[in-house]
Amino acid sequence: MNKVIRYAKDYLGENELYEEWDLQKDGALLISRFLFEEVTDINFCVGRAVNPTHQNPDFSINFNIKMNLVEIGRAHV
Repeated sequence: MNKVIRYAKDYLGENELYEEWDLQKDGALLISRFLFEEVTDINFCVGRAVNPTHQNPDFSINFNIKMNLVEIGRAHV
């Protein structure tokens, strides 16, 4: 999702990454192409439940990432 956001910012800005759109076929580019060329509306359904397993301080993954991505996406609309 971070790569899709990077492509979105570029698409709305200078569009310097345009050449990558034709050369690469990774998941972020496929999602980006679909979002920018086909989609008219986006609805996010994001759960906010706290999983006790994720509260372990030894767990290395930050589970606030999904909420941060939604906030970033909403701020750019």
